[in-house]
Amino acid sequence: MQAVMRRMMRIGISLCAMLSLLIARDAAAQAVFSETRARALPRNEFAFGIDQWQYAPDSGDPSGGSTRWGLVLVSRGSLLGQWNLGEQEGALRLGDYLETGVGFYGATGTGSLRQSPVLRLPMHYGLQLGKLTAGGTQLVGRAGYAAGLSATAYAGPFIGARVKHRAVGVESSYIMDSEGSNASVLLRWYPRTSMGIFNVALRYERQRYEPTGAFSLTKGASERSLMLLFSGER
Repeated sequence: MQAVMRRMMRIGISLCAMLSLLIARDAAAQAVFSETRARALPRNEFAFGIDQWQYAPDSGDPSGGSTRWGLVLVSRGSLLGQWNLGEQEGALRLGDYLETGVGFYGATGTGSLRQSPVLRLPMHYGLQLGKLTAGGTQLVGRAGYAAGLSATAYAGPFIGARVKHRAVGVESSYIMDSEGSNASVLLRWYPRTSMGIFNVALRYERQRYEPTGAFSLTKGASERSLMLLFSGER
């Protein structure tokens, strides 16, 4: 009987030790998760998806426009790092902001009107300032310089904003090009099972090109882009 009791005590002690270890590991994982989620600025992000891209000249000639489908890759991060500005770690942070991307779009049209595949290469670089509110809402402001190659190249200063609360995030940006403008809106959804890391995003972008001068023969044009992105950020 005593031998059985000793064996049961050993088993109980072993189970308690295993349970304590699991609880400690879970607490450590939750601490890492809380640190990752409770930050005023995301560290980095990588996204991929599909894009429907439309180009339309103001002339109204359908042969001059095109609608393409493409695959896109987007990377966001920081070159110099991020710095904490508040008393509480992660509540107020400043850092540089680098966003690069590449989109590959297939050929479009038929016969003599067939157009070759093209690449789009956007890039943003500047500063970002993030604030994490007491309620857990992430507020981010961005400003810098943007450039890109597409149907027509563009370059100019940009401003942007990001708001994230629980499972929903919204971002926007506006590029002031000397010959036009570029505005975009992005809506994110973070599934509960993703622990705030993985998300699905829908991004709409409209780019406008104006004629280069009063006597220019170059007509204006516009581009529209609708992207479905699958993203991971931390």
